[in-house]
Amino acid sequence: MRTEPGSSPAPERARGASRGDLGTIVLCVLFVALGGWMIAGSMAMSPLGAVFPRVIAGIMITSALAILGLRALGRAGPAPAVETGSTPRRLLLCAALVAWAVLMPRLGFFATSIAGFLAVLAIAEYDRWTAKRTAAYIAAALALVGGFYLLFVEVLLVPVPRGVLF
Repeated sequence: MRTEPGSSPAPERARGASRGDLGTIVLCVLFVALGGWMIAGSMAMSPLGAVFPRVIAGIMITSALAILGLRALGRAGPAPAVETGSTPRRLLLCAALVAWAVLMPRLGFFATSIAGFLAVLAIAEYDRWTAKRTAAYIAAALALVGGFYLLFVEVLLVPVPRGVLF
């Protein structure tokens, strides 16, 4: 359907945008409610056991409220992405994540997460891997996985699987 220059967009497009906003609002409200339920459920836990669910609930509630605030201020969400992915890469990604979950109890959190991180990078990277890029990826994997390991083990006190490697 053609429109004259300066005329308003098609009514279908306007209705679709409002439906997207409604979906965002509903999901944000549900996440705030779920976070509240998680906090209420953690009240029966020991102080040590309640740390992780309360942190996750707090992040979830804060994120949902931030999105609601942006919507209330009239800020639009991101533009829809153009579909350009490949099915083999998607299947490999699923296989890498399943392998990560299956191998974690045997090999340990740290070693499996490093391998999984690098596997996902290898699957997602379209460009050729140079020595410099490979070194940067390995350094990033060690820093990020190491940081999350310390966060989970030392701060959130989450027991992580200890396997034959680490």
